[in-house]
Amino acid sequence: ITVIDSRTTSLALGMVAEAAARMALTGASRERIVSYVEKLFPLTHIFFVVDTLEYLQRGGRIGGAQALVGTLLNIKPLLAVQNGRVEALERVRTRRKALDRMVAVAVQYAGKMECAYRVGVLHSRSESEADAVAQRVCEQIDCVGLRKGLIGPVLGTHVGPGLVGVVLMPVLPES
Repeated sequence: ITVIDSRTTSLALGMVAEAAARMALTGASRERIVSYVEKLFPLTHIFFVVDTLEYLQRGGRIGGAQALVGTLLNIKPLLAVQNGRVEALERVRTRRKALDRMVAVAVQYAGKMECAYRVGVLHSRSESEADAVAQRVCEQIDCVGLRKGLIGPVLGTHVGPGLVGVVLMPVLPES
């Protein structure tokens, strides 16, 4: 057993684990799999938008005053998991603009590397928006696989209903 700090969560973690399992099924050595996974984790990203700031405030991720002002101004933060932490990338007014910006940021990130991507789209009670985001992202990047799913209950407690997120995992050579 090899313990690796993924510094990520949710669908991003699962997609990398699936890549490792595919390698194991083809007979790759533990060392080769670990090396591949250690290269893949820092290049795999999650971008997401929450519908309400209430659950971030309840979980202590933002203060009450910040949540109140954000709610009054209809602020929808564009967030990302970076180095094991949830970071605010931008604050956008209106949900529609936030989802548009998330797609743009994901496409921009994908353009930095000249490779194909496995794409994951996750949501909490926002399936139609997640489907639209998935379609838009896959139309604009080289998408070799699409995985959709619901977030789990632990993450759902912190973000609440209405989350839509995108996971980008580059397809790297396994050798």
